[in-house]
Order: sequence, then structure tokens, then C-alpha cells
Amino acid sequence: MIWHTNLAFYSTLFLTLLPVRGYAQHISPSDPDEPVIVTLGTGGGPIARSERAETSTAILVGSRTYLVDAGNGTLQRLAAAHIPLSSITAIFITHYHIDHTGDLPALIGTRWVNRIYTPMFIVGPPGVEDITAGICRFLEPARQARTGNINAAPSPCSTLRPVVLKAPLKGFDGKDFHLTSVVNTHYHGETSRRADSLSLRFEFPHETLYFTGDTGLTATVINHARGTDVLISEVIDEEVIRAYLKSHYLHSSISENDALLQHMVSEHMTPLQVGQLASQAHVKSVILTHLVPGLDGETGESHYTAGIKNAFSGPVYLSHDLMKFESAPKHIFRPH
Repeated sequence: MIWHTNLAFYSTLFLTLLPVRGYAQHISPSDPDEPVIVTLGTGGGPIARSERAETSTAILVGSRTYLVDAGNGTLQRLAAAHIPLSSITAIFITHYHIDHTGDLPALIGTRWVNRIYTPMFIVGPPGVEDITAGICRFLEPARQARTGNINAAPSPCSTLRPVVLKAPLKGFDGKDFHLTSVVNTHYHGETSRRADSLSLRFEFPHETLYFTGDTGLTATVINHARGTDVLISEVIDEEVIRAYLKSHYLHSSISENDALLQHMVSEHMTPLQVGQLASQAHVKSVILTHLVPGLDGETGESHYTAGIKNAFSGPVYLSHDLMKFESAPKHIFRPH
């Protein structure tokens, strides 16, 4: 099933919905140095849903996989996309809300149970070492229950390499790209919180990918994203999220709900703000993910894109789980 049918005009990207079977033969791009993007989970917020997993995006380069965030459902979506766990070189966490980290324990534990002992980086803002250590403590009873000599194999976390990204522009050089980060405004309204939320810029040899993470519109992110080839952005429908919070958060106090609503509407981006970011940063194309609320059974999706074209004239793609985007400047759009 193709989510966009009139894309031959655009030369920047082509996309398909990944088939459940036969994906392995398409895991590498035509140029092994250039990235392929797979939207594993596209739902924003810790909401129990079946049609969208929580936030996670895979970047495939040759035989290597890099994950940006690992929300609940990531492990199943990796299996559906036929992306082997052994190919994951690093996981980059934009911030520590659970819709971005929920499957980290499952990913780490499942790698270990399946005897995948190659090093894997866990990269994120300050706190990544605490997150990693906590997962290790969580998995220790499983290690103790392992069949056979429990000391004969590495522990679940012995192969993990936590890396702290400290903005501004604290880089992490991977095998295939250079990464820089900036602190965004997802936590802007809560100055007492000792946490950072990051936006990430991946610079490949011939292409740049920019992940907004969760953030409000800010000059810092605009400047950091400037000239990006592909902007992978969150988006929120304020009207729908207001109704959702009113109908589902029945046991919270009025002050709690007011604070949450203020966070949701001021520290995420509306479609118009996504368009303003894309326009002012002079990006070439936009992929929308982390749809808030991204509920099951939504009829029509124009509410996530309405307003973007008021500010940005380039191509915009609304993603679903298991969509594949590949850089193809010399190719027309075609399904796999």
C-alpha cells in the first residue's frame, strides 16, 4: 500500500510501505554510504494503541542500523521490517520520556538472550549512564536465571557503551556520519527539571538528516537544522489532544491537567510551526512522525499536515509505521 501516489515529481526521496516479507533484500541503499530511513514507530505519547508503535526510527547504512529513540513496540517493528538485532550499532535517545525509551530493556535483553555480544552504543543527553545502569539492574535476575554456567557468557550490559551528548554541538562521530546536538525546548516550561531534551543532526557524506525530537519552535533548532536535506519532525494536533486529555485523564487534578496541557501545546510543534521551521531552516523535505495523539481509527490525517504548506513549499510526507524512505536523486518514485 502506497501512502503517497503522486511523488514522481519529487526527486529528493522515494518511499514505500515495507512488505512484511522479503525486506532483507532491500536493506541496503543503492549507494552503501547513504542512509535509508525506516519509520518503525510513529505514534507520540505513552498511549496504548495498536495501529502505531511509539516513537522509533531506523537509519540503515549498508549492513549497519542506527536507531533514533526506542519507544514501546520497537522490537516488534524491527522484526516486521526484517532488520536484525545484530545489525544495531547504536541507539540515540533524544530524551527520557517513556514513549522514547520504553523498549530499551527489551532490546538490550533480547540481544543478550540471542547471544549477540557485539558492542552497542547507547547515546543520549545526561542521564544515559543512569538509564543504562538501571536496565542492567533490571536484567540481573534474568542473568541469574540463565541456563547453564551464568559466568560463561558476557552479562547483558557488558557490551553496552553509554555516551553522553552535552549540547551545544557536542559531537559523536560514528562510522558513517558526524552527529551534533542542541538542547531544545521540550522541557522549557519546567526549569526545575534536571534533564535535557535534544535535537540531533546526522551529517552523512552526501546527505544530512535532522531529527527534531520533541520540541517547541525555537531559533536554536532552526539554526541547527539549517540546510538539512531531510527534516524528521514531530507534529501535534492541539484540538485533538485537548479532547483526548479531557476524556482520558479523569483522575488527575485540575492543576495537573492544566500543566500537562500547557506542556503539550507549548513544547510540541503544530503543523504551521513545522512548516515555519522547514522554511526558515531551508530544508529540502519533511517527514512527519511522532504524531500526537496518533490515535487508532483516525479518519483522515490532514489535520497533521494542514498549515504546513502555508509556510513551506517543499515535499511533506506523513509517515506510518514501517515506511521506508531512500535518497534517490536520479530515480523516480517506485514501490518495492
